[in-house]
Amino acid sequence: MRLPQEICDAIVLCVENEANPSSPYKGFNSRRSAVQHLSSLRLVNKGFCATASQLLFRHIVAIYVPSQKESPLVRLVGISNSPYAVFVQRIDVGFRFFADSSFESLSLHMEDFAGVLPGCLARLPNIATLEFYDTSRTLSYNDNDRMATKAIVAALRYGLLSNLTELEITLPTVLDFRQLLGKKASTLRTPIEYTLRRLRHLGLHIDGRTSPNTRPGRSGRTQTFYLSRLVELAVNVTSLAISSESLLSLTNFQLKGLVCLRSLDLKGVQTSASALTSLIEQSKESIGTIRFREITIDSGWWESIFRQMSRLPHLLDVDIGSCGYSFTGVNQGLAVLAPRPPAWPEAILSQNVNEGWALRNLRLQVNTSRTAAGLPVIPEGPYKCTYWGSPYGPDGMVDSPSTRSSIFS
Repeated sequence: MRLPQEICDAIVLCVENEANPSSPYKGFNSRRSAVQHLSSLRLVNKGFCATASQLLFRHIVAIYVPSQKESPLVRLVGISNSPYAVFVQRIDVGFRFFADSSFESLSLHMEDFAGVLPGCLARLPNIATLEFYDTSRTLSYNDNDRMATKAIVAALRYGLLSNLTELEITLPTVLDFRQLLGKKASTLRTPIEYTLRRLRHLGLHIDGRTSPNTRPGRSGRTQTFYLSRLVELAVNVTSLAISSESLLSLTNFQLKGLVCLRSLDLKGVQTSASALTSLIEQSKESIGTIRFREITIDSGWWESIFRQMSRLPHLLDVDIGSCGYSFTGVNQGLAVLAPRPPAWPEAILSQNVNEGWALRNLRLQVNTSRTAAGLPVIPEGPYKCTYWGSPYGPDGMVDSPSTRSSIFS
């Protein structure tokens, strides 16, 4: 019996909704469960097979971990050589190795990865999203000899990824991103500029290690030059994410031309209030989502940042957590350590009470916009502000911007 197409579509839609987390780049547990159910349903009805296959092969995860008996690259190679290759739209590739992982296991997987990845991607004509993980930070820095990074660079240069619009890359150190830029491309290579220019989403992530080649005193501008260059080349991105597991200095991180951003996601960075406000100001007519996590500023005030955000006409989603001041910056007197364990996650850690008011005003403004758009309001809980002492901290604060008053609800 052949199921009506409407029923097939409804079943696929239910599975797709279950497999779609709030952020497309966070976690795979719900998706794995949904895919298993869909695989079973696909075998029940022959007429349902074609409809289910489009979803089943849309997202391929080939992340290698030492506990696996068979490399996920085997499945990736098989799919790329099958009729289902045309259904693949997103691939997550890479590896997760740990301190007790053997060097032999790492080397073998690296060789396989470098050998098959470019060819596999070239045989998948409809890839729109590529996410790459290199999270072997607990191993010696020179163990992998950057083989995996070179493999993903080769895939971007020779993979013919003409439909790629979303790229997420996690590398061991910030300096590893220079390999993506490289030298002048040959006639056989696709220049990285062409690939970046087509992107609508770009995510650049550092897994937390410091390169052994980094000398003390090296300027923040030198450290982040390659990140800023990659972002500058992605002139058409509407979504930008930058994160680091350890504090990454972006104080001198100047970006121009990002006038179409709709989403900005920063985590684990140190910067200045002027750098953040400049970045937000460029996209004030389009930005609708801002996520700041574990951000410290070494000059300026969060109060100014929140006030600017409250004036954004299209801002509907705000997620702020554990943000505060640098202990070595101009306003180090306002810096506060996060309490452990916290009663609930603090949005802003500061000794300036005015920032609590500014943050509350921001929440009220965003909720007004969400109500007008038919969306549920953001609850007050996540917007707690931790502060002690006077509104201006223990030592006073010079030239603090004034903040209009608001009433805590």
